[in-house]
Amino acid sequence: MDSIDITKNTLLEYLFCRNNNLSSLDVSKHTKLIELDCDKNNLTNLDVTKNTMLRSLMCNDCKLTSLNITACSALISLVCSNNQLSDLDLTKNTALEVLLCDRNKLTSLNISTCIALRNLYCNDNLLTELDLSNCTMLRDLSCQNNELTTYTATFANEAFET
Repeated sequence: MDSIDITKNTLLEYLFCRNNNLSSLDVSKHTKLIELDCDKNNLTNLDVTKNTMLRSLMCNDCKLTSLNITACSALISLVCSNNQLSDLDLTKNTALEVLLCDRNKLTSLNISTCIALRNLYCNDNLLTELDLSNCTMLRDLSCQNNELTTYTATFANEAFET
């Protein structure tokens, strides 16, 4: 399937349209959307700025070059791996617990406001530094295959920096 028309389904709370050939997806009228899974499509753009109730977003294996999630302050889980993202603004996503942003083109990743973060996969990017000092809930971390020169973390209330 290469298109889907959901414009009249404005009460949707859950949308699963993964493993298709979608090149566009308009969810701007779906303000009640809680979960969106559009993994493995041909999306280069995904506008979720009107989806303020979104708690889970899975847009893995698309062709996204940008992703604006600043309006999604309720977001708990974001899986945006294997795209073409060079920037990801997470400053408004304080409830985020799961972040999988591996295999992108990220040069920086500011997760200082993501104090609830438990799982972080940011491997295979272009990161030169990673500050995890505010992520005291972190349990699972994968950050290999970057260009890290500075790494700051807190373990058992002790700071660690390399």
